[in-house]
Amino acid sequence: MNSIVNNIKFLCTKLGISIAKLEKELGFGRGAIYKWDKNSPSLDKVQGVAMYFDVSIHDVVGWGNNKNAESMNLDKLTSEIEQWAKDRKLDKADPTKQTLKLGEEYGELCQGLAKGHLDQTLDSIGDMYVVLVILSRQLGFSIEDCIKDAYEEIKDRKGKMINGVFVKEEDLV
Repeated sequence: MNSIVNNIKFLCTKLGISIAKLEKELGFGRGAIYKWDKNSPSLDKVQGVAMYFDVSIHDVVGWGNNKNAESMNLDKLTSEIEQWAKDRKLDKADPTKQTLKLGEEYGELCQGLAKGHLDQTLDSIGDMYVVLVILSRQLGFSIEDCIKDAYEEIKDRKGKMINGVFVKEEDLV
């Protein structure tokens, strides 16, 4: 895995700017990014860099550089999760327990976000997906159908952002 500073240097080079210019444009202190290999940056700073370059947080911190991870798409990963669950007989287990597990993972996600812990945030989102794949199977659904139905429901939804939250048009007062 590359260092976060090397990843940002690469992104800056691709865009033809210096790290100093990036720091200035994002309102970071001079030399702040060079300290990130020793002192983990806050999530909002990494998000700012990712948004600036229009890349994922993975690209900034270097998590996307794992060749094994790159070779697996979501369909293949979902199949692997389903097989993993089946091998452990989780597909036949009590969905109530899986729902409690989802709550546990959600709590870890909230903690990771609140504390700005990128690793915990990433892990929690992934864990929640795993739990949802298993839960959907326990209930006789496929995660793909659940996602498709959810998208069909929201695709034409209108509303507006209020304090950083999208509010459906019918909920606007």
